[in-house]
Amino acid sequence: MVKPSCIMIHHTAVATTKNPDQFKATNLYHQAKWNVKSSKRFYNGYHYEIAANGKIRQARQDGERSVACWQKRMNDGRCLHICIDGNFDIEEPKPEQIFSLRDLLRKLAKKYQI
Repeated sequence: MVKPSCIMIHHTAVATTKNPDQFKATNLYHQAKWNVKSSKRFYNGYHYEIAANGKIRQARQDGERSVACWQKRMNDGRCLHICIDGNFDIEEPKPEQIFSLRDLLRKLAKKYQI
């Protein structure tokens, strides 16, 4: 594992009205697509995922290889990938998600001096 030096934020592109907690669905989708299990025993390709209620789950260790954003090798562990449940082309993030994201970003930025 490497020391993270950047953070990338994603969204699931699935509306929270269809599924407010998409961690399990993301895990199953990534298992079928890439089948790369993390050290935490998940297939979810992101390091963290934030549900509509603001709950944060960690699927990969910080610095662990991900399956998110393989372009320019941004999946080699130097970039932490945070996914927020929701389709932000058609809906806004929930306040709980924004607060959780803010707190997580503060924690990670301080920890890794990003």
